[in-house]
Amino acid sequence: MPKQFCITTDEMENFMINRNVFLKTLKVYYCNDSISTANLCLSEDLSTLKSNCVKILGDIEITWYEAKYVHKLSNVKWIFGTLEFESTDLVSIDFLNNLEYIASLGNYRENQGYQEAIVVTNNQNLTKFDIPNLKNVRSPSSVWMYFRMNPPALNKYLIEETSICNPYKDVSNETNLYVATIDGESCGGTSLNDFEDKTLFR
Repeated sequence: MPKQFCITTDEMENFMINRNVFLKTLKVYYCNDSISTANLCLSEDLSTLKSNCVKILGDIEITWYEAKYVHKLSNVKWIFGTLEFESTDLVSIDFLNNLEYIASLGNYRENQGYQEAIVVTNNQNLTKFDIPNLKNVRSPSSVWMYFRMNPPALNKYLIEETSICNPYKDVSNETNLYVATIDGESCGGTSLNDFEDKTLFR
């Protein structure tokens, strides 16, 4: 595969909408010309992000400063990148009701591997986390959601009140594709090694 092989956001949308296609290993990048796509916002500081973005290209990192602007994500349906909440003072993450797809091609971290699609770490006031209308996810890691150093109340809520801890399965509901973890352990009772390695590109 060419070193600079890239995929457009339109192409990724087609892959994500078609649940019969599973892209676990996809070592490519989003094409630069994707930013010309209608209704697509380029990820930037939330303070300057438009409030009407439906699609966002790039990684979104929310810290204590950006937390005051999270309402700008309320219309977002697609994220072509990762979503991270770190050290915020948020009590509830309940503003992602319109988020249906998140497709990360991966950030590689030295000695840690590829970053999960959604990361939630050290949010000491957080007690609720919901993405009620999520339809499909693409993560370069078998862990698609990573929770660490959050309050016990949030961990309890995730396990008892949401479907986040259930293994994310293929269209036939037979093969585990992704799992969520809390402090390094699967929160759905599924082994992190219990995954079938289906690849489109290597």
